[in-house]
Amino acid sequence: MSEQTAAGVADGGVIIVECGSEGGSVSLQGRRDQNGHWVFWTVTDESSMAELMPDEFGAVELRRRSQEVDTWAAALDAFGRYPWRKLYPMAVHPEFADAVLQAVQAGGAMQVGRYRMDRWLKVCHEAGSPERGGQP
Repeated sequence: MSEQTAAGVADGGVIIVECGSEGGSVSLQGRRDQNGHWVFWTVTDESSMAELMPDEFGAVELRRRSQEVDTWAAALDAFGRYPWRKLYPMAVHPEFADAVLQAVQAGGAMQVGRYRMDRWLKVCHEAGSPERGGQP
């Protein structure tokens, strides 16, 4: 379990989609509210920079959590502030595998690139339902 996943669960949430890069990660996280509706937020974690340059950065200042939003469209808009489609996909929540893949494909193959699109397909497929060969 990654630090992001552990942090998401500690906040009462789960990772919806997590992407990594050389300097850290960005994730879209969420949880169900008291009415059963999803709320979402983004988390950026560049704390690896603190390990590389401890005199320059503190780990706390390199981890940020956005305000919560209450629709998938707003979540994608907030997450879209980052080039997440171009980053390395690490995890996708099973309930959101189809929606995440649609959002990646909506970004266009030119933006994502063939190798990255193959990785998105693999991660979303593995996260999907048992009927599609993914985890239960």
